[in-house]
Amino acid sequence: MIRILAALIFCATPAVAAEWNIRPWDEQMDITDVRARIIGQDVLFMDGGIARYDRDGRYAYTYRSGRAFEGDYRIETDGSICVDFDDGQKRCDLYVLHGDRLVMIAETGRRFPTTPDF
Repeated sequence: MIRILAALIFCATPAVAAEWNIRPWDEQMDITDVRARIIGQDVLFMDGGIARYDRDGRYAYTYRSGRAFEGDYRIETDGSICVDFDDGQKRCDLYVLHGDRLVMIAETGRRFPTTPDF
């Protein structure tokens, strides 16, 4: 029994393990919505950062300062996007619609709204 539990914990991906900070008025997007709204687009955040999800599976996040982090992304079955960064770090995020605004929810529960014109 302990081996089975340990195997389940070890095999859990960040997307499966995440408890997203979804609010009652958020609309979660499915894989089709994520592909249509985000892939191939520059996602502009209120803090000046830009996330880019290229159609070839590459990801880049550029801070307002110009510093950038890159990696490869994949879309999970729950619509979350997981990134394996080139420096070895990993992270999953979930995008939701909050009214007419797109909001990214990090695994930590922090919410990052996009600009109104995105």
